[in-house]
Amino acid sequence: MREKVLWLVLLAVACGSRLWDLGARVMTHDESLHAFYSLELLRRGQYIHDPTYHGPLLYHLNSLAFFLFGVTDATARLVPVLMGLGLIGVLWFYRSWLGSRGALFAAALCTISPTLLFYSRHARNDIYIAFFALLWILGAFRYLEDRRRRWLYLLTVGMALSFITKEVSFILGSARK
Repeated sequence: MREKVLWLVLLAVACGSRLWDLGARVMTHDESLHAFYSLELLRRGQYIHDPTYHGPLLYHLNSLAFFLFGVTDATARLVPVLMGLGLIGVLWFYRSWLGSRGALFAAALCTISPTLLFYSRHARNDIYIAFFALLWILGAFRYLEDRRRRWLYLLTVGMALSFITKEVSFILGSARK
């Protein structure tokens, strides 16, 4: 019970630090492009893939956020916030390898990391890749343990979402002998 409370407190701190004053900072060049093309997708209902701007997932999720919550700088950064919170939360499922304390410590480090905090509040796809990589790894490790199909599905979903987010996913999936 105490462990669950600590995780909830940690997630609450992460949520507060990522949502606090989310729209106050001026958008960077990349953020403004991502927000613009997401808005165009919402307004016109069309998306044309250009590898210069990476995969379509960011634009579709940001368009959904704009549709649901309105078009603001904060809304443009809302999905990265959720991905950052997901990255911290998914570490709960790493307890069998890291131990309860190790997983909580890893989640705490992710919560206070200035870099992860920045990318969890930045309308780019870097935090998406980090989150999907953790899903991908979780699915692979769990499948190797018990060979249940559901872990293959998780691995596949993590991979697929990663690949439609950014091309660096190919680096994650390449293996050398």
